[in-house]
Amino acid sequence: MTATGDWTPPPSPGVPPPPPTSYPGAPGWRVPPYTSPPRTNALAIVSLVAGCAQFFFCFLSSIVAVVTGHIARRQIRRTGEQGAGFALAGLILGYIGLALMALGIAGFAIFVFGFSGTIAENQARDNARAFGQAVIREATLAERPPRDPSLLRIVYVSETGSRSGCCDGNRIHLADGTPVWNATPTDFARAGWRLEFSWTVFYTRHACLTVPAEVTHVPVVVSGRCDGSAQGP
Repeated sequence: MTATGDWTPPPSPGVPPPPPTSYPGAPGWRVPPYTSPPRTNALAIVSLVAGCAQFFFCFLSSIVAVVTGHIARRQIRRTGEQGAGFALAGLILGYIGLALMALGIAGFAIFVFGFSGTIAENQARDNARAFGQAVIREATLAERPPRDPSLLRIVYVSETGSRSGCCDGNRIHLADGTPVWNATPTDFARAGWRLEFSWTVFYTRHACLTVPAEVTHVPVVVSGRCDGSAQGP
């Protein structure tokens, strides 16, 4: 019964409920507007590419990866773009590259200031010793004394004129600076039959060879200049 006293019959059983009014084609139904997904930040991609490229090209890419990575992360926080993971990966790779570059520079500096002088000194001394042995060997074969200027010039040409010689790339002269190839017996005697060898690995180091008087004598080699002056830094 209603509030007025009228009787309303109940709905017949099995009658389906009215269809919803919000479906495609229904009156008043509207297609929701299309919204494109957020785009990926371009600098984030640049940061990742630069971080990967640093291991194949140059470490300058590390700086590019770090700078663009930081800029991309700021832009992504402001605009809501995608690519935060790309930017983070580029940053990590960039900082790894910078750390490796710093280690490389430090290792190079340690080599230059700590070991290059010793390497050059050892090389000059080894070359002087090998040259003295070549003089003894040539003098024995030619049955001539080691202190023979012409024999010394022959050894000088053979040991410095080819890569198979002991002293290719070495600077060799008499103790007073006279070139070996045009030195006279008087020059050799004035220099005390001493030859000075120089080798450079960032620093220049010297060794002094005293040519023995007999083939049975051992060539004397000492580190440093033949005049006894101190070597460079």
